[in-house]
Amino acid sequence: MRIQHLTLAACLATGALCAATDPFVGKWKVNPSKSKLTDEMKVEALGGNKYVLTFGPGAVDTIVADGSDQPALQGTTFSITVEGPNNWKVVRKAKGRTIISANWTLSADGKTLTDEYTGYQPDGSTIKLHYVYERTAGSSGFTGTWDSAREELNSVIELEIQPYQGDGLSFNSSIYGWAKNMKFDGHDCPNERPNAAPGSASSGRRANQRSLEITDKSQGKITETRRIELSTDLKTLTMSILQVGETNPKNILVFDREPIASPAARAAEPVKIPMTADRWTTEAGTVNFIEHLGKPSIELQQGDYQKRIPSGMASLKNFQFGNGTIEYDVAAENGMGAAFMFRAASKENFEMFYLRPRANCQDAPDCVQYAPQIHNVLLWDVFPQYQGPAPLRSGQWNHVKLVISGKRMNIYVNSAIQPTLKVSRLEGDTDQGGVMLAGPGFFADLTVKPDDVEGLSPDPEPDETASDERFVRHWQLSPFSKLAEDQAPVYADLPDASAKWVPLEAERSGLVNISRVYGLPLPRAQRALVWLKTSVHSSSAQQKHASFGWLREAFVFVNGQLVYADKNLYQPPAARKAPDGRLSLENGSLMLPFKAGDNEIAVALVDNFYGWGMKMHLDNVKDVFLSQ
Repeated sequence: MRIQHLTLAACLATGALCAATDPFVGKWKVNPSKSKLTDEMKVEALGGNKYVLTFGPGAVDTIVADGSDQPALQGTTFSITVEGPNNWKVVRKAKGRTIISANWTLSADGKTLTDEYTGYQPDGSTIKLHYVYERTAGSSGFTGTWDSAREELNSVIELEIQPYQGDGLSFNSSIYGWAKNMKFDGHDCPNERPNAAPGSASSGRRANQRSLEITDKSQGKITETRRIELSTDLKTLTMSILQVGETNPKNILVFDREPIASPAARAAEPVKIPMTADRWTTEAGTVNFIEHLGKPSIELQQGDYQKRIPSGMASLKNFQFGNGTIEYDVAAENGMGAAFMFRAASKENFEMFYLRPRANCQDAPDCVQYAPQIHNVLLWDVFPQYQGPAPLRSGQWNHVKLVISGKRMNIYVNSAIQPTLKVSRLEGDTDQGGVMLAGPGFFADLTVKPDDVEGLSPDPEPDETASDERFVRHWQLSPFSKLAEDQAPVYADLPDASAKWVPLEAERSGLVNISRVYGLPLPRAQRALVWLKTSVHSSSAQQKHASFGWLREAFVFVNGQLVYADKNLYQPPAARKAPDGRLSLENGSLMLPFKAGDNEIAVALVDNFYGWGMKMHLDNVKDVFLSQ
């Protein structure tokens, strides 16, 4: 009956995450069949019917077994009533109210101890546990060391997690009957729980989007660490409790998310975001908070690329976003900018929608664009399918609505009834994160409706190329290296088998996405080189025609012989392959001369700009077998 039983769910109450749609938010219920509650206690006799009871590190009570209430841990009182040679009744009270009652019973041989534990909540409800302990030290009576051999949880334990002040969470559970509000900022937070021990505090960190680590301290010394993890489907929450000195957790609580009746019930109230300096952090360039076209606005001034002066960028403080509807007004006149970033795990990884305003934008193929930023590289040139025209108005506010659900996004510009742009699959590596704005442009009237997805499915649209066996999809990728400005790769440079080659599978539409692995590993002025290789078995000596798309320089070798070399640069404009320097099978084509038997295709790809990748698609695969 360790003191920790009083605070099973209160363990969660010392940490917090971020904001309105944090994946931890919801209602949870303990799954007893999946949980493990291992307990250990020690009873020592001091003589004169006095005992020392140790329930864990620093959790020690010294009590005379005379049935009276005596001062104990954390401002409580504790009593032991001897009801027989093999029966004790123990009671803990807080401010005169019973919070724990337990009946301890020894077996006839003195080798096991049964604990019928009841916890009493402020609302009158109870938590019941049944423990069976085995003696690991001592020989008779209650004195000795006892380890739990099995346990049963005979009550429902529920936990509700709600947002708290933007970057915090509020934890409320049936097991402790009160709400605990916390910020999750990595700093020691004094434990303000009723009856908390003086000097107790907790700190936490986010290991990743679905994992927390919370450390408890007493008088500055670590007493306990808890790891709280969400399953990939966000339906299960697991908390592993590590006491000081433990390497493997003895106590594991598993919570199942309680279902919600409908998506409408999940949607939170709309959040109006003030466009004021106290809510935003300047991340780059010049950011001003002014009135523009009659509205309180954020101005993100244009930078100067040649002088390495960035355009204005600002991040919203203490706010996280995963799914829902975002609406805002934007005014922009020129340049590539007026960008809205969401699910920002950092300035290096986020999803981005932006405008490219110009005259006759309603007819431009790239007036509006979506692109993910991965490893600090914006992949606008990798996904040309996510751009299109839009009815932007010059010198006026333009209203934008983003509906974001799982891996899908619909974009509406200026009250369009049908989506101005559909993103069939959000390609970023994050599913939760912050919000940022980038210029040049002005933003106003920003409203977020968490979890209001207007019925949009969270699943990506089907990949129409998934069953097309003519794509070359299975490759081996080499480490990257630096290539001199005046150098072209030759087959002799192909790394040998001792290099750290890794498998790289094509993504949707046959995209071999090197950016997702390496980003842009060298400064943009320098040329980075990787090699890709695969095998093809041909039934006879023959040539196969293939469409080929790439960024930015490609050198293709078949069985060691160079068969194709070309560039798809973005600058100067004349060096761009169709469509406008983006990666596409329209970029080019080549002949692949195969011999009878096994063949090797090796591709050297060089990049010093933005996206980095390729596609290869054979006209037909008759009498050839691609690597699987």
